Amino acid sequence: MPEEEDEGGYFYQPPVRRPYQILLEQLQACGTQDERERLLMRFSISQLPEPLRAAVQAAAVPRFFDRAFLNALLDQPLNEAQFAELTGLSYIEPYPGEGRFNVHERSRKLLQEKLWQEDDALYREISRRAFAHCVKQDQNDTTWRIETVYHQLIVEPDEGINKFNYIITEWKESYKSYAESLLRTVWKQHPDILIACLRILGGEAKEDARRLLKESQNPTVLTACLNILGGEAKEDARRLLKETQHPAVLAVCLNILGAEAEEDAKRLLKENQNPTVLTTCLKILSAEAKEEARCLLKESHNQTVLAVCLRILGDEAKEDARRLLKETQHPAVQAACLNILGAEAKKEVRRMLAAEGSGHAPARAALP
Repeated sequence: MPEEEDEGGYFYQPPVRRPYQILLEQLQACGTQDERERLLMRFSISQLPEPLRAAVQAAAVPRFFDRAFLNALLDQPLNEAQFAELTGLSYIEPYPGEGRFNVHERSRKLLQEKLWQEDDALYREISRRAFAHCVKQDQNDTTWRIETVYHQLIVEPDEGINKFNYIITEWKESYKSYAESLLRTVWKQHPDILIACLRILGGEAKEDARRLLKESQNPTVLTACLNILGGEAKEDARRLLKETQHPAVLAVCLNILGAEAEEDAKRLLKENQNPTVLTTCLKILSAEAKEEARCLLKESHNQTVLAVCLRILGDEAKEDARRLLKETQHPAVQAACLNILGAEAKKEVRRMLAAEGSGHAPARAALP
């Protein structure tokens, strides 16, 4: 560092800024708690010797580790003293099972995100080594079996997803923390994994659902996120109504917005032929869609659409109700027709009951 001359002509060396002083300045400049936590984690790891830095990074990939498991992930295995130093760190905590530990969940999340964003190839390599180690363990042990499938999802997603879907029904609660990790890493490469994770977490995945609504283009993923967020996703629903043509996404967006989506519902009734979209639009517009309902009663062959049109038109659809009562066997359409025709339909009711017995629900309900 160059010397500086003060006003008296004397030379002096400016004081050296210590790492902790730099850290304090950086912390003061952070705008959010997340930024502060990431900065503190980076600083803490930077103060460790290289073997421990690599070990902390690797330890964040699996859900838990013991010394043998962790050493299987490292290029340079830790000796006993180094492992003891590692497990003494403030963000390493005991995990159920003899000699097992894990990285504290909040710290693990930060480390996983950092490693995946900066070097996803290294992340996959660590997970590949983890899978190779786990698959040799007792697969009758639930802990090892779940850990095995988790790493297989990362290194062999096409093979792993089938096992994952098979066992999450039984061990859904056990998989929640794994699902959170997968949402931070491999979801872009394999949407089926993402959808399974969202199914596991449900309302606990709201933060991820908000992020994914901005980042994903997969219709099934978008639908799952919208269903998780419901009314909290109105802004995204409005945007997606303009951007997408996918029927399932459109239907969920319309359901979320309800009466707020009347203009979009009117537009989609003219532009879209998908029965799910048409039905949702008709329900939103109700009496305002009578003209469209009349047209659809003549043109549509979808029974759900027909039933909704009949309910909207009521007595105005008597002619169509008479026709449809003879043509259809669909319970919802039959029920709507019988409600419109009332006493006029007694003869048809008796015919239905005679043909199918007293178990015919629409006919039985129409009896006085």
